[in-house]
Amino acid sequence: MPYFNRASTCKRRYRHYSGRSISTDRKSPIFESTRIDQVDYHANIIERELLYKNHDSNEHEHEHVNDYKSLNENKKDNHIRQRNVRRQSTINNMLMEIKQQQIGTNEKVNRLYELQVDMGKSMHQLYEVQVDMRKSIKKIYEEQVKTNMNQNKYLEQQMELIQELKMINKKLNEFIPQK
Repeated sequence: MPYFNRASTCKRRYRHYSGRSISTDRKSPIFESTRIDQVDYHANIIERELLYKNHDSNEHEHEHVNDYKSLNENKKDNHIRQRNVRRQSTINNMLMEIKQQQIGTNEKVNRLYELQVDMGKSMHQLYEVQVDMRKSIKKIYEEQVKTNMNQNKYLEQQMELIQELKMINKKLNEFIPQK
């Protein structure tokens, strides 16, 4: 059935394109894949990187607590840590939005696929109705042909009877004296 081939091709293309990387600025991708199962994976990688940066800044902070410069560095580290947390929050929000969009897109594609399958079933039912209708029309035509043949036979019999009646009438006219 060509309809089901087209539907499966549509689904394959969707899977192919949904696995590609996307980007907000179109220069560098946020992460490698938009698939739902990959969103959490990439979020965890980003979170680990940010925590690693925070951990390094904390170690650096403990080594130089008594030093006046370390207080300034501590302020800088806190500022960096806060910026990293904000970035992480922003990235997590972006990932959640993408995940929600992906879920919505998947639901729409699934609904579209189901509608296409239903349409295919309806088209198949319509085809079956057309086949049944053609069979009925053929039967009606055959019945009409039979009826016409019977009518022709009846007319032929009537013509023969008329001919016989004419012959009988002619013979009677011969035997009956005319005035």
